[in-house]
Amino acid sequence: MQHAEDTRITENRSMHEGPTSFRLGLRAMPGIAEASIVDRDVHLAQRIPGSRLHVAHLSTADALKAVRRGQAWES
Repeated sequence: MQHAEDTRITENRSMHEGPTSFRLGLRAMPGIAEASIVDRDVHLAQRIPGSRLHVAHLSTADALKAVRRGQAWES
C-alpha cells in the first residue's frame, strides 16, 4: 500500500492545484506529484513476479491511467 505523493514536489503546498487554489492565491500541489509516484510503483510492481500494489487513493486522471496500464499488463 502506498500514499501517492511525491513530497519533493508538494512540500510547503496546501491543496490540490485548481481554480480554488488559484483564487485563494495558494501554492498548490500539481497532479504530477501523485501521478509520478503511482506510475513509478506500477513499473516496480511489474518487475517483481507475484507482486501486488494497492494505491490508497487517486485524485488525478494521470494516476488512474497508470493504474489501468498496470492492470492491463497483468491480464
